[in-house]
Amino acid sequence: MTEHIDWNDRYRDGDLPWDTGRPSSELQRVVGRHAIRPCRALEIGCGTGTNSVWLAQQGFEVTGFDMAPLAVERAEQLARAAGVKAHFVVDQPNPKPAAVNAEPKDVQSRPLFENWKSSARRDGKIPGGRIGEMAASLRTFMDLNPGHEQSVKLEPVVEKCDASRDWTPVEAAALLDEIAAITPRAEWAMRTNTEREIHSGKPLPDELDKGLCI
Repeated sequence: MTEHIDWNDRYRDGDLPWDTGRPSSELQRVVGRHAIRPCRALEIGCGTGTNSVWLAQQGFEVTGFDMAPLAVERAEQLARAAGVKAHFVVDQPNPKPAAVNAEPKDVQSRPLFENWKSSARRDGKIPGGRIGEMAASLRTFMDLNPGHEQSVKLEPVVEKCDASRDWTPVEAAALLDEIAAITPRAEWAMRTNTEREIHSGKPLPDELDKGLCI
């Protein structure tokens, strides 16, 4: 079993056998021998910043990372004392990935999205046929409004509605948001697929009742 090490405690207690307080002689040798010109440099595990500060003194644009907040604090103090500019960051191990939006931001698109999810496969992906249904409805919207700005903008979006493959919920949500950003008036076209039964006596949306969507 791997022993857990609290690196911040090591810096607090002064248990730092690797920290000589001087920049690495190997680093100095490599930079000098190969005539490495100043550029951007990244030091992972910068500790108290001796190497980062030395690089900054040579004209490098340096960023140093370390897990221990105390190490980064001391590195910043060292840079200030040396009169150089270096950027230091506390780097947490195994950061959680940023949350990915798994549903449309557009509220009016969510009923269709939920309907798609109800027919999702075991792996959670949405059958491409459902995307194709919506694309066909959007085509109707575009045919009723040929040459209109919104129809022109929808064209490339509809083209990528690939019905031959399954779509992840994230992809499907992003697609719906992309359409909603172009025209909220296409909402009726998307809404046509939220129900599979036709209810007699139910009035048509105003856009369809007039036969015009613009």
